[in-house]
This record gives sequence, C-alpha cells and structure tokens, in this order.
Amino acid sequence: MKRIIASLFIVFVLLATLSTVAYAKTSSPIDEIQLYEIKIDPRTDGTLDMIYKIEWKVLDDKSYLLIYI
Repeated sequence: MKRIIASLFIVFVLLATLSTVAYAKTSSPIDEIQLYEIKIDPRTDGTLDMIYKIEWKVLDDKSYLLIYI
C-alpha cells in the first residue's frame, strides 16, 4: 500500500511540475555558452565539493528583455 501511495505521489509531483513550465519562443538564440567546466572533489565522508565555471556571450539582449516584460 505504501508503494502505491508513494508512486502516485511521485506521478502527481511530476505532472504538477511539468504543467507549470512556460516556454518562450525566439527566432534566434539570445546567448551562447563558450566555456563550461565542472570540477568535482570528493571528500572522505562521501560528500562532494563542486565548482562550476561558465563563460557565455550575450548575442541579443533586446529580445531577452522583451520575453520578460
């Protein structure tokens, strides 16, 4: 019984999450990722230290503003 309830709860959460996603369509990309790095260092207790480095270039800042106005 607990498995059925847990499964139904997971399905409900997934459907609720997917139904609230909004997509904006643009004719061209507004930015470009030029460099993407992730450095992961494991600790002795099993946790991870993660450092993200992302460099991007804005291609069209005017259409980006129009999406959120």
